[in-house]
Amino acid sequence: RYHKIAMTAIILVLSLTASSTGEARKHKGYMGAHNDYSSLATKYFNVWNNHDVPGLQALFADDVTLRDWDISKTGANEVAEANASIFRALPQINIEVLTIHVSEATSTAVCEILVKLNNGSGEVLKVVDIITYSSQGKIKSVRAYRG
Repeated sequence: RYHKIAMTAIILVLSLTASSTGEARKHKGYMGAHNDYSSLATKYFNVWNNHDVPGLQALFADDVTLRDWDISKTGANEVAEANASIFRALPQINIEVLTIHVSEATSTAVCEILVKLNNGSGEVLKVVDIITYSSQGKIKSVRAYRG
């Protein structure tokens, strides 16, 4: 009988712990799971591949920063316009996502990508994009490195 009561108490404690852990996750802020950053990064690349400049701007925090090997821009308007310039110069450009590594601790998705210029030269850039997110799921920064 004691064994049965002890087991019931353990099950009750475990279920309460699981329940409160779930509540803590719900109230942690916008992001709570690794897959959320991965999904947000995937959405960013899908919008980018559609050359949807207003769609990109909607994904950015107002004070977003963009830095790569050529440019440095700040603000949603400037970053969106920098992307629009790329799309005008290379109308067939697209990105193939190879891998997305997520760090929940730093609200970051590190994305290994291939940038296919599709400009007749067959040039493909190997790039790593480090995308940092706000607690609302908006892109705070994109840092791109060629490799």
